[in-house]
Amino acid sequence: MTNSTTLKTSALWITFSLLISLIINTSIVGQNLPCEVINDGIDLQTKTYRIELGPALLFNHTPPEVKNDLQEDNLMKCQAQIVKVEDKTSLHLNLSINSLKAKDIYGSIDKAGMMKITLIDGKEIKLNCYAGSPGVQSQNKKGYIYPVGYELSNRDIKQLSKKEIDKIGIQWSSGYEEYLIYEIDFFMNQLECLNRVANQKPN
Repeated sequence: MTNSTTLKTSALWITFSLLISLIINTSIVGQNLPCEVINDGIDLQTKTYRIELGPALLFNHTPPEVKNDLQEDNLMKCQAQIVKVEDKTSLHLNLSINSLKAKDIYGSIDKAGMMKITLIDGKEIKLNCYAGSPGVQSQNKKGYIYPVGYELSNRDIKQLSKKEIDKIGIQWSSGYEEYLIYEIDFFMNQLECLNRVANQKPN
């Protein structure tokens, strides 16, 4: 009886210790999440408080029919970042298309155009574009770049900070197209960094 009680107590203690260790390690991982901050302070031109996180790769995209033509390159590369100006938070995309036919194929991204984000659990979030782009030729003269901005509401931020993303869809002037996301924790990471930086803002 004594040995049985001792074994049960030991098993419970091991389970409890592992649980505590998991909680601590999870907390440490969150605290040690690397944050690249480009700007954190008063914007000299607008005189507003601005937090701008460093851009990160959101997705690459190459339709099967053009893979052979591009060899190891991707047709589209999307860098994304979160920016907060005073109490307004937005998503900035920099879409680079590796083709001189980009404007013929995709056209432009217009103001008030829609982006649809599909979370890993199937729920959808729709964002409105507040800063569109007709596309500008890249520095290497081999393609076009589309810098665009989408509004993020408090509700959007709450949902995106808790769930990984599966895919996003962008409304181009030529039509709607969806892209699979490889950096599925992009929003979770950037919003965690944004929250950390914002909480350090001096009163």
